[in-house]
Amino acid sequence: MKGFFRKLADRAVWLLCPNRCPYCDKLIGYHDTECEECIKKLFNGVRSRELPEGGRCEAPFEYKGQVRQAILRYKFRSDISAAGSFAKQISKVTGRLAPVIDAVTNVPLSESSLKQRGYDQTELIARKTAEILEKPFCAALRKVRQKRVQHSLSLKERRENSKGCYAVSDAADIRGKTLLLIDDICTSGYTMAECRRVLLEAGARDVYCASAAISELDRQD
Repeated sequence: MKGFFRKLADRAVWLLCPNRCPYCDKLIGYHDTECEECIKKLFNGVRSRELPEGGRCEAPFEYKGQVRQAILRYKFRSDISAAGSFAKQISKVTGRLAPVIDAVTNVPLSESSLKQRGYDQTELIARKTAEILEKPFCAALRKVRQKRVQHSLSLKERRENSKGCYAVSDAADIRGKTLLLIDDICTSGYTMAECRRVLLEAGARDVYCASAAISELDRQD
């Protein structure tokens, strides 16, 4: 009987606030995170990028078209329901790592950006990915210096812009652990590389990296 009322409540919530596919806006089921048609079209194996100082970032999507629009709505128009789909697809490309991962963490926003936006988009994705992989979430990093927006900079400027922006929250939480570090978009990879470096220097055993999407390098100078 309790299960019946739970399903009835779920149905009522869906009727009031129906789920929509973050990529095409089609109505989807209450427990769905995207429509099957979009995933068949958009998810086509693992994308990867070598990071500047070792390691690589893997992602389920390319940052273009419907995926790009979904991420922009997620980041700047508070369409936080998309976090479930990004996490689900990230877990597909990182699931093989689950046996060696001790915790999931994220590339964090600064306090000022968090206050302005009201939520940390990468933390939401990381927390949901941790749930899917059945791993703990660890807020391992904090942003200690605000940087210029990366996409407007050259590769050389991006490298310098990322240095010294992040610090470990508590080294004891990560010492000897293998972490999965998550961001929303990976372009040059300098931000993720800097976070990975900071975590390793603080005592993490290893750091794997993933993002919802990988973008083409738009400035090569």
